[in-house]
Amino acid sequence: MRQLGDHLKLVWNRKTRKGFFLRAEDFFGYIKRVAQMRQASEAQRMAQARVARDFANDLLAADAAAWLVAAGDFNDCPRRAVRDGRDSPLFILAGGESETPLTNLLMTQGNRHAYTFFREGETAVLDHLLVSPALARRATAVRVPHINTPFPPQFTQDPITPFRSSDHDPLIAWFLGSD
Repeated sequence: MRQLGDHLKLVWNRKTRKGFFLRAEDFFGYIKRVAQMRQASEAQRMAQARVARDFANDLLAADAAAWLVAAGDFNDCPRRAVRDGRDSPLFILAGGESETPLTNLLMTQGNRHAYTFFREGETAVLDHLLVSPALARRATAVRVPHINTPFPPQFTQDPITPFRSSDHDPLIAWFLGSD
């Protein structure tokens, strides 16, 4: 009997920032530099995604029934993955045509309006839980507990509050346990 704790493989992701937090105003002639920083960051993020995907390919080639979770801060949103296709780190990790697909649980569990990040009045899904087919069949729910994004950044400095420990909200998923 396969038990969750015995066979679960976790790939934690913390992709580099895209640089969207930098203003592109040309007060000091930095537009070109900001564009170069974004390009370098994007190349890094694509390479990070490819390494994680190669691990997934090796694992799933050895054991098609493997329980694999790729989770974390991808700094990539599903809208961009659809728009940019193969040029998106999220698309790379989800799998191409000849690869076993990983399912993005947050996008399949009726959470179309979910968000994990909030900045300057805009929400986004930057954090994801992608799972192998064997684990996707066992998924029962996924939720985003908003314990960070609704609270002001000043809460970060308060050592007694559990809120706003990050600028991203975590994801929680539930799975059926054993075979």
